[in-house]
Amino acid sequence: MTPTELEQALMSSVAAEMKLWVEEIPQLKTGYDYETRFTERMRKIGHLLLQTSVGNEGQERDKKKL
Repeated sequence: MTPTELEQALMSSVAAEMKLWVEEIPQLKTGYDYETRFTERMRKIGHLLLQTSVGNEGQERDKKKL
């Protein structure tokens, strides 16, 4: 995957998550609910970034072989 393709894939994944977050905000009534859902959403975005950026090219980054 070229850097441009990777960037596009990451941006579309993050944009989709952000759209879901914006739609979810009005439903959150308490500060606790907001903070909990925000943390969950950010973790999911972080996981998406990690999984998408590692991809098949991550084989050389295998910690067990270092």
